[in-house]
Amino acid sequence: MQKILGDYMKKLFLLLLIFMSTTTVFAQTIRIGTVAPAGSIWERALKEVAAEWTRISNGRINVIIHAGGTMGDEENILRQMRLGRLHAAAFTPYGMKNISDDLFVLSIPMLIKDDEEFDFVFERIRPSFERELRRNGFVALGWTNTGWVRWFSRTKVLYPDDLRRIRLAVDRVDQSAIQVMQRSGFRVIPLNFIDIGLGLQNNMVDATFLTPYAVSAMGITRHIPFMLDMPISPVYCLLVMDERAWRRIDERYRPMILQRTAEIFREFYPRMIEAENAGIEVMRRQGFTVVPVTQSALAEWEQVIGESVGPYKQQTFSPQIQAEVRRYIDEFRRSR
Repeated sequence: MQKILGDYMKKLFLLLLIFMSTTTVFAQTIRIGTVAPAGSIWERALKEVAAEWTRISNGRINVIIHAGGTMGDEENILRQMRLGRLHAAAFTPYGMKNISDDLFVLSIPMLIKDDEEFDFVFERIRPSFERELRRNGFVALGWTNTGWVRWFSRTKVLYPDDLRRIRLAVDRVDQSAIQVMQRSGFRVIPLNFIDIGLGLQNNMVDATFLTPYAVSAMGITRHIPFMLDMPISPVYCLLVMDERAWRRIDERYRPMILQRTAEIFREFYPRMIEAENAGIEVMRRQGFTVVPVTQSALAEWEQVIGESVGPYKQQTFSPQIQAEVRRYIDEFRRSR
């Protein structure tokens, strides 16, 4: 009897070990970091991605999203990924350039003119971007545009001289933007990104550049009630995973994860624009003013920014990526 009981306990112990090891293998947790505000359309898209990964893996992948900058700014999020504390992140171009400067190239101010041109160029440059990510140990899971940066100000801005007369808040970690804006003759006030709203509220600064949706989400519209309706640069977004974490995902699930993530990100931009337009309409009813850009003002902006950006481009981006982007822009404009 004692032998039978002993054998039974051994079998039970082995079964328990098998169960525990199986649970460890299948209950894989993926942590995603993002500076996107909690409750924003960006976070909702990531939650949709998370739900799809769990569905595709039959519950064997659990995704935790750290939103609202709870893991720090994008530079710190990347650091957490390299340390293995985060496995993936949703990056703007400002975060991507911490991986490689070349990934920021389409956000050069006044380089890309509109959505149609961006779509044309981006689809052709994307393979180069993804090779650069792989070279640095990352896997691209999904890309989308999230809107266009514009000037927002306390007083009306139409020409560059209007902006030169007031104080411009720039994210202090974005040294490239600081240099370009200073070369353009603007009065730059470097601030931590999370302090820009506070700086506007406290009258420390008078203007900044953001997407309309970001201004609405940050709740700072009343402090900068003027927007110049001139796209400065696109803010494209990437969901990227550390290659080590990607390899740990069961290869059976990877193709469907890639497919569904790409589909969700492709559907994101139309929803973003719809939300952005609705937000601008609400802001207008509250006294917000959209300043139409004139042809003479546009020409002056292109000249001022173009002259300031020139040295930055030469110092920052590889000749190969610059030539490739220029080729696609010229190809698109010839076809119009």
